[in-house]
Amino acid sequence: MEIVFIDPEPPSAAGGGIRTYLTLALTLCREAGMEARVYTHNPDAYPPGAGFPIGRKAWLRPPIRGLAYRLLYQENVLWEHACWLNAELQAGDRPDRVYEFADYLGYGFFALRNRALRDRTILRVHTPDFLARSAPAAGTKEGWARVLSAWREKDGLRRARRITAPSAQFMRENLPWMAGWEYVPNPLPPRPPVAARVDTSERGTLRPAEGGISRPTRSEPQRFLYLGRVEERKGVLVLVRAFMRLAAENPQSSLTLVGSAVPGPYSEGVRALIESLPGPLRQRIDWQAPCLPEARADLFLRHHALVTPSLFENSPYVYFEGMAAGLACIGSATGEMKAVAAITGALSPRPGDEESWLEALRAHCAGASEQALGKQAAYLSDRRAGIAAQSIAAWRKAAGAA
Repeated sequence: MEIVFIDPEPPSAAGGGIRTYLTLALTLCREAGMEARVYTHNPDAYPPGAGFPIGRKAWLRPPIRGLAYRLLYQENVLWEHACWLNAELQAGDRPDRVYEFADYLGYGFFALRNRALRDRTILRVHTPDFLARSAPAAGTKEGWARVLSAWREKDGLRRARRITAPSAQFMRENLPWMAGWEYVPNPLPPRPPVAARVDTSERGTLRPAEGGISRPTRSEPQRFLYLGRVEERKGVLVLVRAFMRLAAENPQSSLTLVGSAVPGPYSEGVRALIESLPGPLRQRIDWQAPCLPEARADLFLRHHALVTPSLFENSPYVYFEGMAAGLACIGSATGEMKAVAAITGALSPRPGDEESWLEALRAHCAGASEQALGKQAAYLSDRRAGIAAQSIAAWRKAAGAA
């Protein structure tokens, strides 16, 4: 059996949660003795021999093709990627192949209409684009592209024979009209390369376990880390406002934002707010460039708490990476973060609620996260093997091997 994944992420080196998922999924396949490959815009993001570049194939003939390019260029590029993928997958098809489109932006549009492929094609619902983006003004070129994009995604979700989702909570909250999906959690991040524990007797000092190499001392619990894009759905503006109020009463606290700014008024507003702060307060909020996956371990070691203030979220990998690294994780009460917080007792403020986030930051500084740290480690230990088996079972079921 072979699993063929399709990665729609842009070709940036940092990637995102979908690329993290695919990297771990490839590892699961390899450990289970299954062949696996991924079609992607950045083959270098994956192990050698696993990544293959996505091409383009014209789906319209001249002169309509030229007109379509002038009207909606990016949309037509996407359709050509989808057309190429359908032809490529069909050319190499075999009965034991399973195709998984990770997050659906339309790359599977033609494959889902292909009788030879669709019964073995899985749509993996992470965060559909039509839920994530606010609608532009009606009647504009951007507005028409938005309408077409939303239709394309919903058409795929309705047409797919097999749909998996990493968060049942997210599906019930945001896609209540969908039926027939299967809850298959994301593979959990591996254990850190250096076994370590948080010694609560010294308020956040990180000590290596027996046999581990010495690492830097973890900062005090008042150091908060946000890791991800700065865009409206991620709720960063609410986080910054809540932290500003915390910082006024807690001179030891600091906030580090690590991630790219999605172009537009939202990220500009976040930057303007930070830059308008008085000097001493301004120095306690640091906005850094995106962090490559291999540099995250050291980044986590310099902080004690990971904050994920998303307005809505499916199953954000950064939250689970923080758990695996031993950080206290404070995530909005939405999607899989809400479900995990109910199990671990982690702080879980209301999404988009500044007061709720301020209270959560205060509670963390007062030591409210200490008990959750042990439960987070137990959650990862208990669930890791079971989730891996669940993922493999879903692929085998799609191949008819279950």
